[in-house]
Amino acid sequence: MLFKYIRDAVKELGFVTWPKNDVLIRHSFIVLAVTLLFAAAFWLVDGGMRYLVAQYIEATAPFHGTGTTLPETASGVNLGDIQVSGAGTDGIQIENLPVTPAGN
Repeated sequence: MLFKYIRDAVKELGFVTWPKNDVLIRHSFIVLAVTLLFAAAFWLVDGGMRYLVAQYIEATAPFHGTGTTLPETASGVNLGDIQVSGAGTDGIQIENLPVTPAGN
């Protein structure tokens, strides 16, 4: 059964019309050019995204490690450009955004 399959496959390969060398070379260059074009495009997009993420991380660096909770006695604390004020039973307000006090 396997030998019949191989014999039929070789017979079918005899019916294949293979391209001429000039067509094969031209198509190979086209495939190579398109591949390099897409590789360059992906490289540029990747570099742009890396730059944007690095800028975002650098811009938010003062807030790393601060978390979202502060002790209730943190009134008047300055966290970079954000001024914390007004500790109460509803939590601390940071730019009118409620923050849950630590321990709740």
